[in-house]
Amino acid sequence: GLATFLILHLISHYTLNFGFNAANTVMDVLRKIYQNFVAEILLLVSFVAHMYSNAGLYAARTKLAKKNNNKKKDDDNDDDDDKVKDTALPGSTELMLHRWAGYIVAFFIFGHVFAVRIAPLLYMNDPSAYDYSFVAKAYTFLPFNIFPIYYCVLGIAGIWHLLYGVHSALIVLFWGGSIIIG
Repeated sequence: GLATFLILHLISHYTLNFGFNAANTVMDVLRKIYQNFVAEILLLVSFVAHMYSNAGLYAARTKLAKKNNNKKKDDDNDDDDDKVKDTALPGSTELMLHRWAGYIVAFFIFGHVFAVRIAPLLYMNDPSAYDYSFVAKAYTFLPFNIFPIYYCVLGIAGIWHLLYGVHSALIVLFWGGSIIIG
């Protein structure tokens, strides 16, 4: 659910490369798919399930890391147990980037939802009619051209999290892989 939504959402943004009219047309078409009541409820359920699953993985990873650290302390013959520091479980660089990208997306997601779903309700008579001119207008309200930085960070983190997550899910679902806790 989340991956499908994100792909549709990003397609409309990337069509800005072809001009405002093309992007607005694509956004209007795709909005009919992902901005209806049923789709938004499914998206919310997918998001909550994803966050619940992540919390469980985080708890399992933390428990396993503590167990490994306690084992290291027990194996250490020195009386100086203070020197053994808690260390995270090892993981591939790609997995660590996936986690950090997820943290970044989680940090930004609520502000992003507010900006694209709640703010139009506050400033427009018909929020379903907003297009990219609303985004362009928002640039004038915020100082320091922060939007390009925000969108780049959120976009890069979101795309990496999407690609690695879908890749991992396909391995688990279709090729008998296992969920990586470490």
